[in-house]
Amino acid sequence: MLEKALTINNTKYLSSVNYKQLIEHDKRLIENGIAKKDFAVADSLAIMKSALKFLGGHDEELKTINEIDYPEIFKGGIDKFDNSEIIKIYPEWSELVRNRHSIRTFKNKIIPADVVYKIIDDAKYYPSACNRQMCKVYFSDDPVKVQKILNLVPDQFVVKNNIFDALVVTCDRSLLGSAELNDQEFINSGIFLGYLVTSIHAHGLGSCLFQMLRRNAHGAAKVRKALNIPDNEIIACFIGFGEPEEKFVTACAARRETEDVAIKI
Repeated sequence: MLEKALTINNTKYLSSVNYKQLIEHDKRLIENGIAKKDFAVADSLAIMKSALKFLGGHDEELKTINEIDYPEIFKGGIDKFDNSEIIKIYPEWSELVRNRHSIRTFKNKIIPADVVYKIIDDAKYYPSACNRQMCKVYFSDDPVKVQKILNLVPDQFVVKNNIFDALVVTCDRSLLGSAELNDQEFINSGIFLGYLVTSIHAHGLGSCLFQMLRRNAHGAAKVRKALNIPDNEIIACFIGFGEPEEKFVTACAARRETEDVAIKI
């Protein structure tokens, strides 16, 4: 909420925050062994420093943040832009999204880790609730471990026999307060998956999603145990991906008329 308040110059809200409680919470995390380079802690402290600057350095509770010694690995708060810097037409976007198809037939090749990191390096810019960035991607480029993942992919029309590499996407529910859940883990997973499959396509590869249904508790437990996925992460989806065959078939996937989707009121 602090970041949102900073972006709209909400001085009233920023002046009403219980900074002492927030700072003590971060101090306890650090004292309990959470690394000072932990993203959540560093982000929280960086944003509060930005709030202190916004308030002119006069908030006595907030000033105590300067007593915490931590590496300033990135800045928090807000960025200022000229409209022309980022608000513009990206003509390649329409071509990118319209040419993305679910592909189910791949070459027998495992994608190198450096390529996967590049894909995720773009996908990680997805918007998430309060910028908590809850999604994670489990993968490997070791043939034995890749096969282990493939063996866990849910059976869907025996499609998985035609894929030779896969990703497992999870969402860390521990980054959400218990009162805030309201299926946010699934909402944020869906947003991330959209970015991820688009990034896979933008890097010259194909993909197909394999859903992990909520009612399949047994299957989820099996995946969790095999890949050492902690209990605080839901298993959102598998993605089969790789280099498509030179010639392949996809569903026509006709799209609804725009007027059926965009409802003018």
